[in-house]
Amino acid sequence: MEMDAAKEPILRIPDTVREDVLGYRGQVAKFLQGEIRPIAFKAYRVPMGIYEQRAEGRYMVRIRIGAGKVLPEQLERIAELDKTYGNGVLHVTTRQDIQIHEVAIENTPDVLEGLLDVGLSARGGGGNTVRNVTACARAGVCPKERFDVAPYSIATAEYLLQDRSSFNLPRKYKIVFSGCADDCAFASVADLGFFACRRDGKKGFAVYAGGGLGLNPAVAVQIEDFIEADKIFEVAEAVKRLFDKHGDRSNKHKARLRYVLARVGAEEFIRLYRQERDEIKAGGLTGRVPRIRDIGTGCESAPSSGNINDYNDNVMAEKASGSFTIR
Repeated sequence: MEMDAAKEPILRIPDTVREDVLGYRGQVAKFLQGEIRPIAFKAYRVPMGIYEQRAEGRYMVRIRIGAGKVLPEQLERIAELDKTYGNGVLHVTTRQDIQIHEVAIENTPDVLEGLLDVGLSARGGGGNTVRNVTACARAGVCPKERFDVAPYSIATAEYLLQDRSSFNLPRKYKIVFSGCADDCAFASVADLGFFACRRDGKKGFAVYAGGGLGLNPAVAVQIEDFIEADKIFEVAEAVKRLFDKHGDRSNKHKARLRYVLARVGAEEFIRLYRQERDEIKAGGLTGRVPRIRDIGTGCESAPSSGNINDYNDNVMAEKASGSFTIR
């Protein structure tokens, strides 16, 4: 059963992603019939969010959960699909994805189409793609945040995912939105990180790029002291184009954006970024520019009385008086 039209998904799936998901079943059939070689099928299925697991013939489906926000109806569908096709144990990742494990390859089309019915997708869950765009876990309710960054995270994903070039990058491209300088979301060590701030009463972001964890971790460099909030699309697209042009496609171990920064240096990296952004300013953004909309996560109420630290570590006060987060 599809989601009620009145219950709009938090992240609107672009038409191009819908087309790709609905075309996946035919590619799986060709693979099972031996018409597509395993190595070619792997290159196709991984950007669809399908990873092979250690158990022979079993696969993992990694579902994008934009900004970590998901509706009850969507969680119910994920649970149903896991019980039907997976091992019954869902995994929540550090980047706000949800994974279904031990799915037979012939059942993966049913999983992807079942997710699509409720406004969810695994497209870009793996491979050299724009990965899930994440935000602070308590975006919208944290007393420390400058403003709710979740709508900006969602809109950025909606913009980038509509372009199929976002699924053929030199390596993964991870974008993060943090609501304040505490950086609970780790924007400072992302390929692209946005920090919420205000200037002259306007919402905006300080922007950092070229960070990363894993092998040879690096802290990002600042590429913008302040951008107005509606410029996030220009910046995300400009960094994507820089990465696409200058990332090392010949060596996946040196292909992340931070290696471009290390190779050319901060000054040249920022110049290349500004060059790409200037071109976008002159020619305009391609595709549909999403509206930054209220997704029902924000709260402008004053914090509840009392010291936030008076509570158990797993019970945290929210901005709204008398409301708390339990983790």
